[in-house]
Formats: sequence, C-alpha cells, structure tokens
Amino acid sequence: MNSDMISLLIQIPLLGVFVWYTLRLSADYRADAGRRDEQWQRFIEQQNELWRNFIRELVERSSGAEDMTSQRLAELATVIRGLLDDFKSHDAKAKAGK
Repeated sequence: MNSDMISLLIQIPLLGVFVWYTLRLSADYRADAGRRDEQWQRFIEQQNELWRNFIRELVERSSGAEDMTSQRLAELATVIRGLLDDFKSHDAKAKAGK
C-alpha cells in the first residue's frame, strides 16, 4: 500500500469521529435548549398568573371604591337637599316675619 492510501484510511475514521462528535453536540444542545425553553415557559406562565391576580385585585378595589364613592355622593346629595329645604324654610319664615 502506498502512503496516500494509508493516510486516507487513517483520515476516514477520524472524519467519522468528528462528524459523530459534532452531531452529538448538536443533539445535546437541542435537548438543553428544549429544557431551558420549558423552564422559561413555566416561569412566564407563573409571572402571567401573578399579573392576572394583581390586575384582578386592582379591578376589585377600584370597583369597591366606585361603589363607596357613589354611596357617599348619594349621602351628600341627601344632606344638600335637606340644607336647601332648611334654607327655603328659613327664607319663607323670614319673609313672613317682615
């Protein structure tokens, strides 16, 4: 056998090992990326749930505040109506006393 043939017989298995190693690294990387993506997705879902709860609480609080505000405004309107009636009554008595 000549030296070129011997060199080729040595290089072919080395090339096979290189290709196998490259494919193995690629498969490991894809597996790691898949696991990392799953962890990231779980994290994002947890954060989304926290935000949903926070927004739900804000909505509940704001609707409670709106209810309280409307109730207070109704009470104030009743007090103002009473004051106006008192003023009218006072004015009528003052005119009658002249």
